[in-house]
Amino acid sequence: MHFFKSYIEIYKREGLRVLSRKAFYVLAWKAQGYMQKELFETARSMLIRTGICPEAWRRIPVHYARRQIDNAIIIWLRLDQIKGVWNWGNASNRELGKKWFVMDGGWDLDWRPVEPHPTIEELFVQGRRYQETGQYKKMMKNMHQGRYEASYGCKTPTEVDAYFERLIQAFQHIHEQGYKTQKELGSVKQFDEIKVVIDRSGSPLQGPGGNHRREMARLLGIQAVPVFLYGVHYKWARECMKKHGGTVLEAICKELEALDERRYAARFDRKGF
Repeated sequence: MHFFKSYIEIYKREGLRVLSRKAFYVLAWKAQGYMQKELFETARSMLIRTGICPEAWRRIPVHYARRQIDNAIIIWLRLDQIKGVWNWGNASNRELGKKWFVMDGGWDLDWRPVEPHPTIEELFVQGRRYQETGQYKKMMKNMHQGRYEASYGCKTPTEVDAYFERLIQAFQHIHEQGYKTQKELGSVKQFDEIKVVIDRSGSPLQGPGGNHRREMARLLGIQAVPVFLYGVHYKWARECMKKHGGTVLEAICKELEALDERRYAARFDRKGF
């Protein structure tokens, strides 16, 4: 009874538009498991298209989005399509990709231009031994200080050596056999690709990790690489839905097909947002 009284108060105080918006969020995130899917979709579409709640999907949870699109979207992008490197380490940006797949806000404005990776330059352009690189020295220092996250998880000198040996082997493998997806390599981590996010204008930004692989590909003259879609901006998702119709995630997948150099976008074979 208290539930209905509180919504009556919202209606009296703030009107139907605000009531509809708040009621929608409750239905979307707290009650969707108890609603028929057709009813849920109808309510969502009505609120967005009538303008009562156009921002209804400013944020879509990662767990829901990945479930609807078979856990991941992997596409091939040209390296020159990646506009810059997103500052994912900023505390206000960390929710994207971990909590939200579609997210509003100014997170996409926090980026820097793509620059050559010093370790790749030192190893494969200058021909230095890995023990002479700046990254090796930093990793050893962090390891001895117990800062294992900053040493890529390495806890002993042997593990640091093994890390650089894998790096060198990866470069040699790409040079000899070309750039392959983790699935093609037989890796159990099939989605461990270079991560990208898409900003409000539809431009890809590199997300967390993948700097070494990106620079290896660039140095070897490889034009396109597989990437894992980490998250997108709400405004771009809205434009996708206006352009393609259907649900938000269906529209995103259709738009990704235009970006995909090998038409390798994950197929959307379930109905969802």
